[in-house]
Amino acid sequence: MVTAATHLEATKLALGFKTIAGVDEAGRGPLVGPVVAAACVIPPGVELPGVTDSKTLSEEAREAAFEEITRLTSIGVGIVDNKQIDQINILEATMLAMELAVANLPCSPDAVLIDGNRVPSGFKDRNDLHAEAFVKGDSRSLSIAAASIVAKVTRDRLLYELHELHPEYKFNQHKGYPTAIHMAALHKYGPLPEHRYSFGPVARVAAARGIVTDTYVDRAKAAIDVSKPKKPNKRETSQKTLMTSFLTGTASGSSAKKPVGSLGAENSVGSPTKKPRVKASETESENAASTETSRRATRSSNPKKAV
Repeated sequence: MVTAATHLEATKLALGFKTIAGVDEAGRGPLVGPVVAAACVIPPGVELPGVTDSKTLSEEAREAAFEEITRLTSIGVGIVDNKQIDQINILEATMLAMELAVANLPCSPDAVLIDGNRVPSGFKDRNDLHAEAFVKGDSRSLSIAAASIVAKVTRDRLLYELHELHPEYKFNQHKGYPTAIHMAALHKYGPLPEHRYSFGPVARVAAARGIVTDTYVDRAKAAIDVSKPKKPNKRETSQKTLMTSFLTGTASGSSAKKPVGSLGAENSVGSPTKKPRVKASETESENAASTETSRRATRSSNPKKAV
């Protein structure tokens, strides 16, 4: 539970801020549906017992807390659907949802506390608004914790509606996250219009079934290409085999292994070729034979006079 002694609102009030909004989101990871953000302003003196990070609450506890929050506080909700997520990416869509949530508040905050490590660019450009991000802010700020509950419950309700339309996907169980149940349904039935086609698992299934729209076909093909190991051509395979044989000393006519940097490595593909070393005994034999041949030639050209 977020207590008055730990929440961040007290420090901001001490600095002179009057209206403080907590902001959080739900739905960045799922493969289907929108990303939802909520903003919450808690009036002075309002207590919200049991309100904490939505991820630590059961679904029943979240629903009960949601009713209390919407009754006692000021809230704003921002929703960015899957089509816009595909167009601008999930990070930018999340930032946009947060900006919309604050814009939809019935009041105008002068400070915004955001869960995470990033402040939306739309907040940075405003001179009338102080915005700050806090990692694990939903456990340090009462208004962020309340916003996390509103965002989560709002999105879950949207997924229940989608489940009523497409019960075979069982969205009521996984809320669009890539669980084994969801992935099995995705492969069996294919992606819905509500799926996020810019997400790899959806893009691959869509491309395989030939139902990818022109907008996402390049992304889908790229996702498939990345998932497949590159098949080398014959030339690359031949060069790799030749290189390996030289480095390991297993080339034709050689059985002894040669360390990297030895003659075998220097004679590999793309390296300058050096003449092989010749044993000393072989060199001496060749020199002796050459000398004897020269002597015989000299005798034949300069015969000795008879005594």
